[in-house]
Amino acid sequence: MGKYQEPHYDVIEKDGAFELRRYAPFVSVATSDNTLRGSGFGRLFSFISGRNQSEEKMPMTIPVLNDTESSTMEFVLPLHMVKKSDAPLPLGDQEEIKEYHLDLTAVVRFSGRSSQEKINMQTQMLEAWCEKKGYKPTKAPLIARYNAPMTPGFLRRNEIILQIEEIDEK
Repeated sequence: MGKYQEPHYDVIEKDGAFELRRYAPFVSVATSDNTLRGSGFGRLFSFISGRNQSEEKMPMTIPVLNDTESSTMEFVLPLHMVKKSDAPLPLGDQEEIKEYHLDLTAVVRFSGRSSQEKINMQTQMLEAWCEKKGYKPTKAPLIARYNAPMTPGFLRRNEIILQIEEIDEK
């Protein structure tokens, strides 16, 4: 698609800004960051720039993820890395390698700056859409941001990603 790699996924259903997706497995490098301001960005950029046990340099990928459950900021690693063992090890304990097997997800796409207020509103809308469609979240949301900080808000691509399962109607 663009100049950056991003995790592969299949769109199962599209409904306006909402999508049901199935993701291929991918790996990220994560660091503690409970803000949306990117305080962990420098550590992650150093990791992909070769500050890892293998001194391996990697290209920038998209999106930058924030895991709201573990309060981490994450860079998706190059797509040939699909297991933790495929990735170079961090030098210390400030970064960790995470595997993603998202399976079925619900996603809402939105533009603008990803403020906490906007993220909360989009998450509520996504959860309501899921309930209407007969799905329930199984994990806390991931926040996915696809653009550089200097990108004007109206051109930004942001997403809320929820891992979901079908509600068993008995």
